[in-house]
Amino acid sequence: MGSLLAPLSQEGIKVVFEYQHLEQRVRQLTLKICGSFCRSCHDRCCNKDYCSESLESYWLRMTWGSWGHHISEYDISEGWLSPGGCQLEVGRPPVCYEFLCRKILTEIQEKNYLAGFKGISNLVSFAGRNALGNRHLITLSPEQILKRINFERLRRKIGQAHSILNRCEAALVSFCG
Repeated sequence: MGSLLAPLSQEGIKVVFEYQHLEQRVRQLTLKICGSFCRSCHDRCCNKDYCSESLESYWLRMTWGSWGHHISEYDISEGWLSPGGCQLEVGRPPVCYEFLCRKILTEIQEKNYLAGFKGISNLVSFAGRNALGNRHLITLSPEQILKRINFERLRRKIGQAHSILNRCEAALVSFCG
């Protein structure tokens, strides 16, 4: 873990941890909502082509690497996918959360519930949007992350995402009873 984050300032390291925490919360809530659909589905919507973004992105490599994942877990033909789903707990490309299959979109009938879930599915992307100008966090080079990014601004954005997640989660819990 240390070597991946060593080039970062203390503030940068804290931001990586906050991003990991946000992503972990989004992933857990997504699993709760989608689990029953995904367990019974025979079509796998995940695609190893999406996995390659987690290798190409310096930010995502720092995120999953400092969480404890190792490149040896990556399979050239399957990506991070295993029979049980994605092996990455954090460091997934935002598209992995944004994609909602047709079955989920048609079977969740309650519009407010679906709107809340769609909001949650966009939070990882929201957190990294406009991290440097109009560039998303996961597209930035190592030099841009290490020398040009405003970590305090990014930290505030991740905090906003946590606040939105809290509200969406409370709304979904109250809906489910």
